[in-house]
Amino acid sequence: MIDLQHAFESPTLRHIFGTDPYGVDLGIRLVQGATISFTTAISVTVITMTVGILVATLTALAPRMASSFLRRIIDAFLAFPGLLLAILLASVMPPSNSTVVFALSITGWASHARLFTALIKNTLTFPYIEAARASGATTSHLILRHVWPSLLTQIFVQALFSIAHAILGEASLSFLGMGGPVDSPSWGRLIAEGRQYLVEAPHLSIAPGLALMLVLFSLYFAATKMQNRMKLG
Repeated sequence: MIDLQHAFESPTLRHIFGTDPYGVDLGIRLVQGATISFTTAISVTVITMTVGILVATLTALAPRMASSFLRRIIDAFLAFPGLLLAILLASVMPPSNSTVVFALSITGWASHARLFTALIKNTLTFPYIEAARASGATTSHLILRHVWPSLLTQIFVQALFSIAHAILGEASLSFLGMGGPVDSPSWGRLIAEGRQYLVEAPHLSIAPGLALMLVLFSLYFAATKMQNRMKLG
């Protein structure tokens, strides 16, 4: 609710993160921004990892010429700077959360495809996979019952990295004014809006900036810890 009498209040017990230019509790806007960031990031992660793993499976199992062709496609998408392409797409498409998801997904799958192609090819050389193949197991059986289940931990680790990357990408687009709707309280947009009040109300940019940094640090820390445990295991 707009309350101009309490605009630009510094953090207090009543408003832990202070208030914005309209007197709205900044903590409420941060929670709304977190919902937008995580919804967007999870959507991007589901799309990019699904496409990436499917393409990786085809690349790993296809005949040599077809596999080489798929690798060239992956390399072509990786050649484009992901964020710059996302900025280009977001600048020519209507501002919406769907636009952000599409812009961040268009190249994001390629890195997953390259990683999981190598992992799937490596897994197919394991002795128990060779034994299953020798016993007459079909390729689809090997993939569904042995390969993908063995990669679940790695998939989860990459999902954490992908969510963090997508949150940062969404915040970057919003900061540049190319994110979702104009009234959307995305963390990137909150940081951008607070720039003009850095002298009288620095908390407007500091609070969402700290929230973004804390979330990214937590996701990267959790993913790195899991990755290290996998190496030790």
